[in-house]
Amino acid sequence: MYGVGEYGLYGYAVHANTEADATISGNEVYDTGTGLYLYNRDDAVSDELVISTNTVRDVATGIDCYSYSWQFYYSTRISVLLTGNQVVNNSSWGIDLHTYSYRN
Repeated sequence: MYGVGEYGLYGYAVHANTEADATISGNEVYDTGTGLYLYNRDDAVSDELVISTNTVRDVATGIDCYSYSWQFYYSTRISVLLTGNQVVNNSSWGIDLHTYSYRN
């Protein structure tokens, strides 16, 4: 995948009883904003997310995995196995794993 705009590959799960378990492997991604972007929000669960043997190059952020909970009663989680990836020549982050929780 290349030259496709903001994201090379975009995975998104939101709300209760949503699961985003997947294996993403063997891709070559370049010339995009973020190579691989995976996002869980508000009770979504990814317990079996595997990102392996991908080549991500010449992008701003190589691989970005993000979990966000808007309120205290959400139990959002993301569990990622990263293995055998080549992430090179990125202008910002190579691999960015982060969470955010907002409380009123």
